[in-house]
Amino acid sequence: MGLLSLELLFGLASILLAGVVAVVAWKNWGKEACPQLFSTCMMVIIWDFCTWMESLPVFSGTEKLLWRCAMQVGVLYVVPAFFSYTLHYIGMYRKGAGRVLAGIYAVQTAVLLLILTNPLHHLIWGNVQDWAGGKFGLLVVPVTGLGMVGILFNFAVHMVSLVLLMQFALRSRGNMRRQAWCVFCGGAFFVGYALIHSVLFPSVSALPPIPYMFSFSALIGCFGMWRYHFISLVPNAYQEIFEVIDEGVIIALGDGDVISINRAMRDMFALHGNDTIQNDREGRKRAQRLIEERYPNWRGDGSGHHQFGVHLEQGGRSYYYHCRVYPFFNMAHRMIGSIAVIRDVTAEHEQTQILQEQAEKDGLTGVYNRQTFTRLAEQQLRQGERPWSVLYFDLDYFKQINDTYGHMFGDQVLCETCTCVAAVVGQETLFCRAGGEEFMVFLRGYTAERARLLAEAVRREVEGHVFALDGAAVPVTISVGVVTARTPAFDDYYRHADQMLYRAKSEGRNCVRAWSEDDGAGHGEEG
Repeated sequence: MGLLSLELLFGLASILLAGVVAVVAWKNWGKEACPQLFSTCMMVIIWDFCTWMESLPVFSGTEKLLWRCAMQVGVLYVVPAFFSYTLHYIGMYRKGAGRVLAGIYAVQTAVLLLILTNPLHHLIWGNVQDWAGGKFGLLVVPVTGLGMVGILFNFAVHMVSLVLLMQFALRSRGNMRRQAWCVFCGGAFFVGYALIHSVLFPSVSALPPIPYMFSFSALIGCFGMWRYHFISLVPNAYQEIFEVIDEGVIIALGDGDVISINRAMRDMFALHGNDTIQNDREGRKRAQRLIEERYPNWRGDGSGHHQFGVHLEQGGRSYYYHCRVYPFFNMAHRMIGSIAVIRDVTAEHEQTQILQEQAEKDGLTGVYNRQTFTRLAEQQLRQGERPWSVLYFDLDYFKQINDTYGHMFGDQVLCETCTCVAAVVGQETLFCRAGGEEFMVFLRGYTAERARLLAEAVRREVEGHVFALDGAAVPVTISVGVVTARTPAFDDYYRHADQMLYRAKSEGRNCVRAWSEDDGAGHGEEG
């Protein structure tokens, strides 16, 4: 088999291997960097195929020239395609990088136009009559100075891509590091051979054509796909983690443009915004509008990470979220973007409320315990809205009720008494079980007379309530001590209220006895 036949088979193998990588990238189109890998492979296939056609002995002269011109589409556009793939693979694609990429495409398009119009000006290639047939059936093309500048530009962009891949591989760990080295080695082999062929030894026409060496790069890629899950783990392992974590994540550029939202965040938008949002361009714009309408300063001032809480109502239920926003900076310490992590803390908040209620409330009656009542009363006393009153009462002969009817009925009496009191004083009034069968009520802004009348209303409500046991009514009454004063010391209220309660009990029970700081006198009313 001749040299040309071997070269043609080698070229065909290169096309097929590039096709395999392209098909795998196509099947995984939704994964990060796969569309860019597919574009890179397609440009190589165009380059490969046109080279293979040019080398066929059935073509000569002008026909070979036509295939050489068509080949330039792959030669030129594989440069930005591979650069784009690199940026997406290592997670560095940003708006600024997109502008650089657009500039590279513009340069390559301009060069392609110069090549297609070369017979008019010969700025890229020499005169056609100076061309000579080389080995492998390919034309040997004399390149002008401007053409060499274009070639060096291509290699400069490729070298940038390889440096970025190397840095990423060195920073990575474990399987991701090995995978990144596979990507680097595949690109480095191809670019290195092209550098030797085109720049260092352009006169060595015995070297096989550049695109045929892509077969080795493709083999490295296939090895990476098989051994290190090259496609399924594209940093983008990070992409998988991004989608499966329970926290909502929003990634935004420095100017506030949202560039990515994960599944958990999309679910939150669907729950509270009644809007199905996808992680596409339009979906991200809608998400950005929804966020900025409610939280215009959600990203902070960019000086450092900050956090805030969010409370939302949906379907009669409260939802609580904790948001942490982390800015990230470039090497010049300029903020180039931010990552917001939104965690649903509703369950934790509800559990905290339960624990707080258990700590603050009496387990049997559901009203405040004495410690919480005292703390909240002292807070109100410091607010300066005078006068204040305290009602201090207990159930008459409660021990006898427990001994006669049992402690279970005694618990029932305590609970029903609290219901009676709350019906008179209101749910928002401070009310506690001070211990055993003793209770306290704190009143803000009540005069002595109003406080006494309210205490009497409470006494009558309890006296008139039917405490039923096995269908029979058990009489229950209370004795109430009332104090009204302007002092900010809660202990003073407690001491005087206790004295008035003792007086009410000693004077026959089922009555109200009151003391006012204004006249220093006690007043009472019996039931």
